[in-house]
Amino acid sequence: VFGSKAAAPAMSDELRDALNLRVNRPQFGAEPYGEPYWTRQLDSPYVKPWHLELRDKARKFVDEHVEPFVDDWEAEGDIPRDVWRKAGEAGLLAAACVTVGRPWPGDQLPCPEEDLDHFGAALVLQEFARVGYGGLMYAMFVSLHMGLVPVLSFGTPALRKQLVEPCLRGDKIICAAIAEPQVGIDVARVGTVARREGDDYIISGTKMWVSAGAYADYIVTMVQTSPDLPFDQMQRGLSFVVIPTNLPGVSIRKLKLGGCSGGGQALVTFEDVRVPVTNRISKEGMGFRCINYNSDHCGYLWLVAQVALGLARAAGRPP
Repeated sequence: VFGSKAAAPAMSDELRDALNLRVNRPQFGAEPYGEPYWTRQLDSPYVKPWHLELRDKARKFVDEHVEPFVDDWEAEGDIPRDVWRKAGEAGLLAAACVTVGRPWPGDQLPCPEEDLDHFGAALVLQEFARVGYGGLMYAMFVSLHMGLVPVLSFGTPALRKQLVEPCLRGDKIICAAIAEPQVGIDVARVGTVARREGDDYIISGTKMWVSAGAYADYIVTMVQTSPDLPFDQMQRGLSFVVIPTNLPGVSIRKLKLGGCSGGGQALVTFEDVRVPVTNRISKEGMGFRCINYNSDHCGYLWLVAQVALGLARAAGRPP
């Protein structure tokens, strides 16, 4: 999106008028170099008036529902679920997750679907990040990107119908569980095993550092469905399975991390959890490909860049 070599078109009168309304507003540009150049009436081939409206909407939401409470959330180690619902109702979860891909619930978007783009999503993520609280970004956005992309990209229509709209509305929370205490993120050595028993998997194992795991209704979990494979072929047995957290045998212990206690990072244990085979994402043994696609296409690094920029802007704010 940002790498186009096309000549920047002349700024439209409509956009120039929109920028003129904002350029001298005290809440925009209060930090030195805190706003991008296009807010200073410089031409941009990417910015449209609705981008400015979206930024206004996101900043107003953050000012009212996020910034006044982040110190309490960190001290208590908990972010109220109502924050997800309000962000979903405002269309900000859908707008921030443009990299998740279509279809989005149309009635949740803050603009026409054909207008929604990475530039608008970047503005939303930066506005949430600029309060300087990484716990919220892990809990609300990293988990949503990592958990929902495999469902949208490889899940069955039934799984997509079950999960996409509720998660983007903020009614349900989804996350991904890959790392384990013994092997970290070495996915080829995943020790969480899913054994087939009729139309179900029986899943046992432990996952570590699960962002938003303490809040999640669904955990997209990397499991080993062919544990008898030789070590050098174990990646061929990896699969993704969606595990509802209310099933018997699922236990979740919140981890308190300094400066990020509200992120909901958790140690998740599965003890003979029975999950329908229909909750598997893609074919059995396709988990390694799914996670590679997830890393490349969910925009994780792009998401991290927006968060880093927002946090940098927070660090530069006057005391």
